[in-house]
Amino acid sequence: MPEYLPVAKQVIAGSDGTVWLRRTGLYSDGEHDVWTVFDPTGTAVAAVDVPHGVRVPDANRAYAWAAIEDEIGVPYVVRYRVE
Repeated sequence: MPEYLPVAKQVIAGSDGTVWLRRTGLYSDGEHDVWTVFDPTGTAVAAVDVPHGVRVPDANRAYAWAAIEDEIGVPYVVRYRVE
């Protein structure tokens, strides 16, 4: 863990009681966001790395749903498994 963490840019209340915090700037390349996942007791249980700009409107401990645009700007929904 770094000594200081960037400010949370987004918060999601997971459908299973988890809380997801999106942060940018944890990677030197600046191309990824990190979602830190907390269980209902407040314990960090996962860190999910996604490309910068991918919208994650819903998530739980098993899956994260994302909205992604293709090359011509058409949005589509993708379900990622959280491991």
